[in-house]
Amino acid sequence: MEIFYKLSTMLLLSIGWISSLLSIRGRGRLGYVLGDLLRFLSSSRKHITYDNIDKAFPDKSKIEKIKILIGSYRNLGITLAELLVYGKISKNELLNYIEIADYDGLKNLLNNSNGFLVVSGHFGNWELNALGLSTYFDLSISVVVKGLKNYVADKVINSYRTRFGNKMIPMDKAAREIIKTLREGRILALLADQSADPDKDVFVPFFGRLAVTYEAPAELALKLNVPLVFIYCVRQPDFRYKVEFEIIKTDDLDKSKESVYELTCRHVATLEALIRKYPEMWSWQHRRWKHVPKITNKNK
Repeated sequence: MEIFYKLSTMLLLSIGWISSLLSIRGRGRLGYVLGDLLRFLSSSRKHITYDNIDKAFPDKSKIEKIKILIGSYRNLGITLAELLVYGKISKNELLNYIEIADYDGLKNLLNNSNGFLVVSGHFGNWELNALGLSTYFDLSISVVVKGLKNYVADKVINSYRTRFGNKMIPMDKAAREIIKTLREGRILALLADQSADPDKDVFVPFFGRLAVTYEAPAELALKLNVPLVFIYCVRQPDFRYKVEFEIIKTDDLDKSKESVYELTCRHVATLEALIRKYPEMWSWQHRRWKHVPKITNKNK
């Protein structure tokens, strides 16, 4: 297995080397090729992807659904082609990728809040959420990450993610470090759009179906009284990104279980609205609805 991990990591590094020779547009086109290749090589995952899209958009035609499927795979390919050059490009080259839609608003949030929690999803190039912002504003963001099975590739990719000062927190060792980060007034970021633990987390509406969702972001924001901020990158036609954010309303909530549920619904609804606007930029490949709630949702 270790030999396989090393060989596959060498393949990734080779793709990264090719990608580093290209312009931003060229890198995006390479991502198209990588995405199409992933789509052809993953028949079972492609079936899951189409089924997710089909159920999320029952009113769309089959052609429209296939277009979303192709776009979603290409989004994965572009993200991969871009991620694999982060170990080589300069800060200026990285900053050339992003534009802050509301610079003054985001700067004001950074200056006037004693830390906050960033929540997002596998949308656009999600790797740019933390890496781009930390580079743009010259700050360090702690990011909760789920390690790859390929620990060789995982080490390489995390070295790229931390190259400009960010810190990675392994998901399986995150609890104490997360609380420490937020209590010290720093910024914590995590992705909360994958299927969670049906025995511990909450089922909330997502595209007309109940999906089990991590309650930690809402619980932490309310218990530690820190802002919950939804940040995302929207890819533009030139393959650059516009960074946008939304502060999720919490001032009408308390620390109760009911408020945790409500706040979870709010940030999931924010993600759903974004995906409905740009459906090809979300990773539909994940089995987001694989768990079915029991007759009653005891977490609700």
